[in-house]
Amino acid sequence: MKRISGVGVVLERKLHRVGVRTFQQIMNWSPADIEAIDTQLDFHGRVNREKWAAQARRLHKSSRKK
Repeated sequence: MKRISGVGVVLERKLHRVGVRTFQQIMNWSPADIEAIDTQLDFHGRVNREKWAAQARRLHKSSRKK
């Protein structure tokens, strides 16, 4: 998770606590999922602002090429 810009150790722990462990999960979030995570983890719009889904998509694709 820390390969996503804006996600450090603390945010990674928060994501893991709610079951988010893969880039594929993040890249497949619906707008409702994003809103729920944003609210639940008190991210204040960070997921959209930092374009986590797009970053996760790129990271997922690059990891599959190896």
